[in-house]
Amino acid sequence: MDIDLGPIDNSSLIVSRDTAFANHWYPADEELAPKLVRGYDYEIIPREVYQALSTWYGEVTVPLCRRTSSENTLQLYPNSKNGKSALSCRSLSQQQQQINFCGACHAPHAKARCTQCLAVYYCHRSCQESHWPYHKHICSKATMEKNSNSSRTLRHNTHGRRGRVGLHNLGNTCFMNSALQCLSHATPLTRHFLSQAFLQDLNPHNPLGTRGKLAHAYDQVLRELYLGSSLAMSPTTLKVAIARFAPRFAGCSQHDATEFLAYFLDGLHEDLNRIRKAPYLELPDIDDRSDMSIAGAEAWNGHLRRNDSLVLQTFYGQFKSTCVCPQCNRVSVSFDAFNHVSLEIPQPQTNRFLPILVFGGENSGPPVRWMIQVRRGCFVADIRQALSKQCGIPFERLALCDIYDFNIYEILQDSKNVNAIRTSDLLGAYNVDPYTNTTVHVIATNSYCSSKGNGNNEEKKSLKGNEDGNSEELFGFPVLTSFNASLSCKEVYQHLWEQFHHINGVRKEWMQVCIADNNGKALALFPDQSPILPSDSDEKIVHYLGKDCTERFLFCTVQWDKNTDAGMPLDKSEFIKVIDHESYIQGMQQELKVRSGVTLDQCFQTFTRAERLDENNMWYCNECKKHVRALK
Repeated sequence: MDIDLGPIDNSSLIVSRDTAFANHWYPADEELAPKLVRGYDYEIIPREVYQALSTWYGEVTVPLCRRTSSENTLQLYPNSKNGKSALSCRSLSQQQQQINFCGACHAPHAKARCTQCLAVYYCHRSCQESHWPYHKHICSKATMEKNSNSSRTLRHNTHGRRGRVGLHNLGNTCFMNSALQCLSHATPLTRHFLSQAFLQDLNPHNPLGTRGKLAHAYDQVLRELYLGSSLAMSPTTLKVAIARFAPRFAGCSQHDATEFLAYFLDGLHEDLNRIRKAPYLELPDIDDRSDMSIAGAEAWNGHLRRNDSLVLQTFYGQFKSTCVCPQCNRVSVSFDAFNHVSLEIPQPQTNRFLPILVFGGENSGPPVRWMIQVRRGCFVADIRQALSKQCGIPFERLALCDIYDFNIYEILQDSKNVNAIRTSDLLGAYNVDPYTNTTVHVIATNSYCSSKGNGNNEEKKSLKGNEDGNSEELFGFPVLTSFNASLSCKEVYQHLWEQFHHINGVRKEWMQVCIADNNGKALALFPDQSPILPSDSDEKIVHYLGKDCTERFLFCTVQWDKNTDAGMPLDKSEFIKVIDHESYIQGMQQELKVRSGVTLDQCFQTFTRAERLDENNMWYCNECKKHVRALK
């Protein structure tokens, strides 16, 4: 059977230049419509083949010719940046400032003028009719002064405030006002309303719309914003129209601006939908073997057969969704239209940086600050394991503690989750002996002496201490250490001194050790009912603490003289000095990069990342004949 194909017609591929909209939004040297898809909208053929087809079937449009480059590539849009065509709003240069803009829709290249004042230009008669109620009260004044020095100012005033108008708050309507201000500066849609061209698209019989009431209410708001002279206006009519068809936006309750804007665009689209009777369309099955460019163009054109409005052309796009069955690996692709994208802020990286102070390392000097990188959701045991590999201290000798207010707040258990550790927590890792029945573990804090002694041993041995064993506020890092229960008091005193001997400006004779309970109350354990550990006694420490001292922690306060031998106060800053390891410096640099902020590209990468559907959103696989948790 012979089929009459008709002549070659490329008119659908060419930008129409008979409207001011196209002249403003498309580059003047661009002839092709944007976003054309090869194989669906057009096909590239050799010149000889085109001439043969033109001879056989004829042509009604001029041929569209493109030359191949030396690299055998063809540039479809040679006059556009990066070989792509896109809508572009050209900035006003000195030559464009002389172009006459329409007094209503502000479109360029307006040629008609107001016949009375000759001060305002219009691109169409409908624009003049739309602008006349706002222009007539100053038209006569502009006529009288059109030849005076103020004619230029009058011409500017006749154009209204061009959207620079505030919106009154009608009672928690900030969400609506902010959305309307953004939408009112969307030039294509605003120009469509100001020129009254939207009246030709009104679809009052659309059951999905508002019978045109929403479009008329928005038209009134735009006319006041762009053509009026008031500094602020009340969008009462628009709010009433919205509340009539969307009761959730009635009243004075707060709402989400994105949710309102999505509904508002959808409502305007249905009111201005040019399709009066939408045809039934059957969606084709698309798999990974299909040409996605052609399949996407077919899906979009199928959507346009049921939905066609300037709102859709300006604000709508198309999603491509891919579902993979976890059982049969079947791939299904679908395309869906959207008018907004809700992006989540990307979560921090899966790894977490933890700065940790290591006490009692190889140098036995000030604590060394390391930076440990662990995965989120791990446990304290994993932190200890990673730290042991870096600092060289055996895993079983590391005790990880939370330091707060110059004291050890908590000894972290291996089963604790790292997510429970806050970024503000100060972590310290101490090199101690494992727990045995012959080892005493000590938690020591630093404070000033309760007496005014000059620092000699005789006076210190006579000190009784106060009732709480801690007369002044604590300072410096706490100490967690261990020693054998068979040591004498003198040896214990020496062992504790070794934890502080690296501090600049301190002496052994300035230190006394006050034994206390876990509440900080001094314990009178030593001769003369004193809580002060004898620094020169050869008596075994277990004689005073009891044989069960290895079953619990020993708490003590290391008290220091306020004044040194030279009469200078003790420098407390020396008790908190640390040495930064190279891992800490590198880790801080990496963490600063993470804290630099979140970009829009990162939000889209998170949005397009594949995820497993949950039980409430399972996908039906045609091959398996059941609902599955597909990878989407």
